Amino acid sequence: MAFRTSPSDPSDSGEHATERCVYCLGNAEIGEDQILARGRLLYLCAPLGQLTEGYLVIAPYQCIGSLSQLPVQAFPELARLKRIVEGFYHATYRVEPATYYEQGRAGGGAATDAANGFPLHAHLCCLPVTLDLHSILARNCTGQDLSGPHELLPAARGEPYVYVESMDAFGRYRRSVYRADSDEARMELRHMRLKPTIAELMNLPGRGDWRCYPGDQELQQLVMKFGAHRLEVVNKWHGDEADCLPNDKESIMAEAVEEIKRLATIARAYRDAGDPAAAAGALEQGIDALEAALTEKEGARNAAGSADADAGEAAIAVHLADLYGMLGGTLREEGNYLAAAAAYDRGFRLESDPRYAMQSTYNALNRLTARILLCPGCLADPDLLRTERDLEFVYVRHALADLSARLHRQVSGARAGDFWAAGDLSVTCALNGDEQGMYHGLEEFIRLSPPPTVYDAYRHSIEALARLDTPRKALLLTSGRAWSRQ
Repeated sequence: MAFRTSPSDPSDSGEHATERCVYCLGNAEIGEDQILARGRLLYLCAPLGQLTEGYLVIAPYQCIGSLSQLPVQAFPELARLKRIVEGFYHATYRVEPATYYEQGRAGGGAATDAANGFPLHAHLCCLPVTLDLHSILARNCTGQDLSGPHELLPAARGEPYVYVESMDAFGRYRRSVYRADSDEARMELRHMRLKPTIAELMNLPGRGDWRCYPGDQELQQLVMKFGAHRLEVVNKWHGDEADCLPNDKESIMAEAVEEIKRLATIARAYRDAGDPAAAAGALEQGIDALEAALTEKEGARNAAGSADADAGEAAIAVHLADLYGMLGGTLREEGNYLAAAAAYDRGFRLESDPRYAMQSTYNALNRLTARILLCPGCLADPDLLRTERDLEFVYVRHALADLSARLHRQVSGARAGDFWAAGDLSVTCALNGDEQGMYHGLEEFIRLSPPPTVYDAYRHSIEALARLDTPRKALLLTSGRAWSRQ
């Protein structure tokens, strides 16, 4: 539900809202990449308006006006999500204790903000800084110490309030609710904007209004850092967040996989937005975490004297190879063919490791095309690549012939229904001068009806290769025309 109505306050009901609710996820005001953790009733997100890098919010899915109105079963989940935030802040920003607050403007029954017309949706604001908010609020409000937000309903007394968890002037960490003492003060509390005050406290006065300072750069860094931290916690399954994680190996691996998928989605979004550096940064975060996890798995296997990788190790290797492939693609788009080839090489080593039994040829093909883009003459004279001392030498023509034979076997066997295998076969055969194989791969690709974006990816790759002065230029041009007709 996007807007609420409040029969107790008809003059300020949801029907008069003039803006969409930011925290109702159905309104898509918060992007999928900004949602960092999901519970049954609540979620954790990284919103716009980064007062400082690390500003997070915990909110209910339902458009409930204030934390004081949450159902009782939501508070244990709120505590678990808050522990996730605390662990992230401690590990990433070395902050302890952090600051948390909620402006409970709907505590008195209001449904919309009287000044700006947006729906009031409960959310606990989290900041990776140590601030004294108690002294500011105590000037005009009466405070009451609580043991936590689960005590807000009776403590708020059906009035607007501000809830704070922060240090006070005496160095004590307190959880308190602040209420007004008069109707006039109550009205001021309903209209008060705490964020600009906090921005002043932090010597960042220009960041008090998210419309003026959305903090896109800080948001980008936050999402990547949280993803890497969460993946590390899931892989190691230790520390204060252990009770927030699944309690069986399959669920732990599933959560790790979801985190990798989220980082990959973020990287694609950055690439589509024309920011390859940010895309590479997101991918490198995931790669670092998975490399550490794979090393840990390999160490445990070696210690046990086993030569075979278990399902968990193999799954990590598969996702790591995919991330290396994505990183190679991102670097190739930047024109950094040397670094792209090196990234594909690392993915290829995982793909070709018999312990992981991978069928994919993603990195196997692209490590060769990256070398051709780097040195077009290597198709005629393989030794030209020997001058690239920072790159593993590969005899490209021989590697293409081996890959073609492998793909022919796969397309008629284990990967008969895989359009990626058919597309790889078509490109590989074109580079080998095998026109019949090139058309066979393309026909199989078309028969399997891949999405348009996959067509585009292959067409762009072939067109880029066809522009080069290589012995395969004529067939690549023919291949490009054939792909363009689809």
